[in-house]
Amino acid sequence: MSDQAKVSSIDALEAFRSDLIQYVEKARVALEDATGEVRRTQSWLDVDRKGYWSQQIKHWSKQL
Repeated sequence: MSDQAKVSSIDALEAFRSDLIQYVEKARVALEDATGEVRRTQSWLDVDRKGYWSQQIKHWSKQL
């Protein structure tokens, strides 16, 4: 592969840069949203569901 880019239009290069910046910003926001969802799900599993399953174990242990 060549180590040099063959640029024939500075305008096209500037448009590409602008589009890339917009993409990076949208990707950053999407990743932050996904990270928040993962954290909320982890908290739900660690806190809410842990109590539920502990109660279920007690309930069904008594049934045996």
